[in-house]
Amino acid sequence: MSTFINLFEVLPISLLDISSSDIFLLSSIVPIKVYNNADTMKQDIIKDNKEKAGVYRWINNENNNSYIGSSINLSKRLRSYFNYDIINSKSKGKSLINDALVKHGYSKFTLEILEYCDVSKVLEREQHYLDTLNPEYFKNSREFHRISALGRD
Repeated sequence: MSTFINLFEVLPISLLDISSSDIFLLSSIVPIKVYNNADTMKQDIIKDNKEKAGVYRWINNENNNSYIGSSINLSKRLRSYFNYDIINSKSKGKSLINDALVKHGYSKFTLEILEYCDVSKVLEREQHYLDTLNPEYFKNSREFHRISALGRD
């Protein structure tokens, strides 16, 4: 079962540290689902997102750094984050979010489903959130999408 929370109550930031434009931005993006402890809510994350395409965001609860991702098969993609052999694999290349999950542990992360969308719109919607939120765990996002425009799992 997913849990809905007030982000201003759990984010480790002070309202004094964010500008009025940031407040507008935070208030204008309301996730569809929020899993405030990815460790204890793993089964719900996998089950709730079965056979759905969409955009998600990992948020490190300790430093508020985030990562935006998308998939045409959210359950499969999110399940892969919980496979230590996959996220710790050196052959898969360097991934900032995988490194952070290994370093800090799943219990230190919130997972948000930002939106569900049609498979044909997944990359477009992900790019919207990348441009809007500028996540810290995602480098060279525009170049990545030019290279991967043929599709993602």
